[in-house]
Amino acid sequence: MRSRRMLLWASVHAAGSAHPEHTHRDAIVSGVYVADCPDGAGDFIAGRPIAEGGFIEEHRIAPEKGALLIFPSSMSHSVAPSAC
Repeated sequence: MRSRRMLLWASVHAAGSAHPEHTHRDAIVSGVYVADCPDGAGDFIAGRPIAEGGFIEEHRIAPEKGALLIFPSSMSHSVAPSAC
């Protein structure tokens, strides 16, 4: 049986910060848990990327405290700039 491992990390955003578009190629599933969410927090953005930047079929989800988002690791995603 092939061994499995789980990787976790935290990302804390301040005013003007964002998280660039990326995927997790070596994983099966990815997720985002919103532990806290002040007014002005950047949206979670997911979709199919285009070469020039941005997304086709862009989906924006406004963060809400306690939200858990689960998605395929091959799905490109980012976090929009925070205003808080």
